[in-house]
Amino acid sequence: MAVSVLKELSLIGRIRMLADAREMQRRDNQAAKEYDLMEAMEKGSRQSRLEIARKMKIRGIPPDQIAEDTGLSLQDIAGL
Repeated sequence: MAVSVLKELSLIGRIRMLADAREMQRRDNQAAKEYDLMEAMEKGSRQSRLEIARKMKIRGIPPDQIAEDTGLSLQDIAGL
């Protein structure tokens, strides 16, 4: 009787470990998707800020003002 109870507990423990591993994998996948989305959003945001800065530079707005308004560095603006 004791041996069968131990085997059952061992099986329950393995099932729990598998379920935990699946849950960890699901969370990791979700975190990776969220990270990829954030990266894409930031890339798009940077591209938008660069385009705005380019237009501001064409209009003759001083680089320090462009940097302040867009959050870009003076180096980024100089490279436009």
